[in-house]
Amino acid sequence: MEQHCRTRCRALRALCIVACAASLAPAKAWADGGNVFVLHDLHDFIRFSRHGDEVAWMNKTRSLLGFDIMPGVTPLARGDAARGGFDWSASQPGSIAQPSATGAFADPLGFVVDPMRRGLLYAQDEWGLRTDLYEALVLQAATDTLAGARSTVGVSRLNLRSDLLVYRDPGVGMGRITFQVRSNATMPGGASMSASVGAASKLDELRSGFDNQLVRLAWSQSFFNDRWIVSVGKLNPNDFVADNIFANDETRQFLAQPFDGNSTWPVTFQDKCEGVGTIAIPTDWLFMTGYAVSAAGVNDAWLDLDLGDGYAVAGEVGLLAELDGRPCRVSWAWCGTDANAASVDQGVDGAWGTCQAVTAQILPVRQLGTWFQWSQADADVASSATQELALGLTIDDCFERRGDGFGVAIARTEPLAADDQVQWLTETYYRFQVTGSLQLTLDAQVLAPSASELVDDPVLVGGVRAVWRF
Repeated sequence: MEQHCRTRCRALRALCIVACAASLAPAKAWADGGNVFVLHDLHDFIRFSRHGDEVAWMNKTRSLLGFDIMPGVTPLARGDAARGGFDWSASQPGSIAQPSATGAFADPLGFVVDPMRRGLLYAQDEWGLRTDLYEALVLQAATDTLAGARSTVGVSRLNLRSDLLVYRDPGVGMGRITFQVRSNATMPGGASMSASVGAASKLDELRSGFDNQLVRLAWSQSFFNDRWIVSVGKLNPNDFVADNIFANDETRQFLAQPFDGNSTWPVTFQDKCEGVGTIAIPTDWLFMTGYAVSAAGVNDAWLDLDLGDGYAVAGEVGLLAELDGRPCRVSWAWCGTDANAASVDQGVDGAWGTCQAVTAQILPVRQLGTWFQWSQADADVASSATQELALGLTIDDCFERRGDGFGVAIARTEPLAADDQVQWLTETYYRFQVTGSLQLTLDAQVLAPSASELVDDPVLVGGVRAVWRF
């Protein structure tokens, strides 16, 4: 009886904290993801293109795979093309990534935001410089924790990503420079919700171990009429292999790791590492991707050109199909590496191991993405789990409200630690487009059970995410 009352009190306290956070978040938070433009491109290509059109099909296919050629942006080197007259007086109530999502309310800071946004759009129109600038804040509270662990954690991130389209050669390809930096904070410092509840996977992918970090610095070039792209520099390997654009953006979609990558693949997979990545679409029904990266970047916030501490190579092959003008895919990926968390910390090569993943995505109706993921890794190189299965659905522009979104997913995770039990995690969220700049998301995660047997089942982790985006 005493235990039951204590659990109910913790649940009530968590819900109160979440409610308070919801009232305070808009005043405190400003807004990210990998490449927020790609998903919007996919929806727009589906919305405005004709079924059976080859150009439209390739545009949709590239967006589904995260193959970004910056459509609609005029390059810096534009040849004889005249520069258009930019309208400095035009109002810009929506974000650069989704200008039509103006929100339920007028932006009270519009008199400040509009001129700054117009300046960024001028740089995009005149120089081919596309920018994603946001501030994100997440507050989470749990109904039960391990003994002595915190039940509330806050995380913030300030993100700046710029893509400079240097040139575009019609019928051949384009060249692009990507630069991205972030400033991160955890409140209190060192706290982790996943550690507090004994989870086998991260429960807040916004959280970072670096206060400040160079996330991406790369040159990307496409060939053969934008059917093959190669990127060299500091990369996120998950951009190239086993990517799922319906579950890869912690600022707009799911927060938990099983629905933003996976919990099994080794340390290099979702870390930012120096190397090379590629995506190719040799036919309308086949795609191939891959990367080769150094593990040195795992513990380096900036650039580590020693190319030591092990390496990882990966490849993916997949099939593409069309369902009433909407693309779908299924793929298999493999990775081999001699790096794990311990070997990278010690600066030595670890034991060789492999991992694999299967990804499937389909849009049964417009704006609705359904997906399935399975991943497995050898124990010598696994991240925090040896096997994981996840499936879910993601809806954009819910109820015909541009910018609103909903998602629900469930994952089964087999932890790496021998003493842990199989974990089941369910997550759901609803994203509100409050103004053209502000998105507010209510998120709920249920661990039933968590990987640790020392917390009561089920554990509810309630969260509020606020993202303010130019």
